[in-house]
Amino acid sequence: MSNAPHVLSVGLLLAAVSTTAIARQAPMRGYQPQDAAAVAALPVYVVVDQATLRPEIAYGYQSMSALTPGYSNMSMAQGVGVNLAGTLIASAIINGAAYAKAKHFAQPPYHMLQQAQCDLSVVPALGDRVAAAVRGNWPSATVKVVTLQPGQKLASAIDSNQPRYVFRISSSLATDFSAVITSIDSEAYLPQAGSAHAGRTPAWRDTVIAVSDQLAIAGVKSQADIDAMVDAESARFVQLDLDDRIRKVNDAGPDADRRERKRLVELLLEHDRMLKEAASDEWSPEGEAMRRALLLSAGHCQQLNASVQLSSAQAAQLVTALSGGQLPAMPPENAPIAADALPAGVRQAIALPGGIVVSQRTGDNVDLGYRYSLLAD
Repeated sequence: MSNAPHVLSVGLLLAAVSTTAIARQAPMRGYQPQDAAAVAALPVYVVVDQATLRPEIAYGYQSMSALTPGYSNMSMAQGVGVNLAGTLIASAIINGAAYAKAKHFAQPPYHMLQQAQCDLSVVPALGDRVAAAVRGNWPSATVKVVTLQPGQKLASAIDSNQPRYVFRISSSLATDFSAVITSIDSEAYLPQAGSAHAGRTPAWRDTVIAVSDQLAIAGVKSQADIDAMVDAESARFVQLDLDDRIRKVNDAGPDADRRERKRLVELLLEHDRMLKEAASDEWSPEGEAMRRALLLSAGHCQQLNASVQLSSAQAAQLVTALSGGQLPAMPPENAPIAADALPAGVRQAIALPGGIVVSQRTGDNVDLGYRYSLLAD
């Protein structure tokens, strides 16, 4: 057996060396226990980016070396395509097609979770736990929990001119629906010398990521898998309840709303494609995602709830470890990440260059590059 299962995936680490990381800046330091007095004088915000668990889409790759959500809108592969195309029009076509493909991949399994009436809210499990950890870390600090509404910007929720310590939280389903990923980006802005306003750059910054145990499926697709997948896709399509919408468009003929007609055609083609995937003798990435969604939603969404709880609990533990200076030490910049001696299946926190700590079960292989690219609808 290779050493690959004992570290984050080779693909993840290689992808982290993206074009955005070529022009390196000096790494910013993270929180240190001696900063506790400074935190006590700051308002602390725990900001939940979205109240509802949403799936990631494989578009808008963010290098693991980038520490904030200001990511590029294109992955490395998309960037190469744009360079080859050489024109803005071609790049728009390439990116539009890539975005549509990524969105269409995520929609059917997400519909399955919605139709199972899974509780997709992450605020109680996530916001409360992280806020409790923050209050326990700095008991004299004033802590406020904020949940951003859809489309709301951070600047409208907090005063970005004032000194502050912000823990910004995002929780999402991996692009293949195999795990729940919780990310916390924390930044502290101290008072500017001779001014009541905050400095423009953070005094310190940390990123911690908690990944639930990866949901595995059988390597060989069985007849039971096929039957379950076909039944699930048929039920999913029935619950879309398209008959009246189709009848209305057909009755309107050439006067029908073009967008509605286009959307209905997409849904019908999607159902045909997903039925073929379900009935196939072999797994495809789409079929695997649907199978995982079925497993996540089974038994009143027991597995999904467990994954959310585990990811949230691990995230809170990382925040607690942060305050005590107990996170693993960051490796030197450009240092190779050696295989860990722990056997597969053991949870550990791994430090990556650039101030990122990931809590993940060894042997799991979850792509972390799309944590801020979420399905919008």
